[in-house]
Amino acid sequence: MSKLLINKSVEEHQELDSNNQVTIKKSVTLDGTVIDEQTGDTLMNMRTTLLGDGATPQTLVYGSEDSIVGFNDDGTVRIASATKEERDKNLVKFRARAIKEQKELSKENGIDPSVVNNYGDELK
Repeated sequence: MSKLLINKSVEEHQELDSNNQVTIKKSVTLDGTVIDEQTGDTLMNMRTTLLGDGATPQTLVYGSEDSIVGFNDDGTVRIASATKEERDKNLVKFRARAIKEQKELSKENGIDPSVVNNYGDELK
């Protein structure tokens, strides 16, 4: 059994437009960590950065079916196995959170949040 932990960080950036007016842009980064509840081992990590631009979130995934969690005294690798179902279940949860956050941030920026669910719709 695994558990998904999500950390959210928000950054504000100041940008100058062509008229030398300062605009404040916000970005949100979500970091997800999937932990084996029995051993405490990290099974996989996920990350996405959201700009509130209406784009469908892209997720980077670190770790795979067999993640290195340490080494034995003799130097051999200790591996934690995550089932495909566990990885997929947690990736879906993480993506759902990313879509929710992207829709909220896009709406703040005056972009129709319904475009977030489809690749390329933000360009229309």
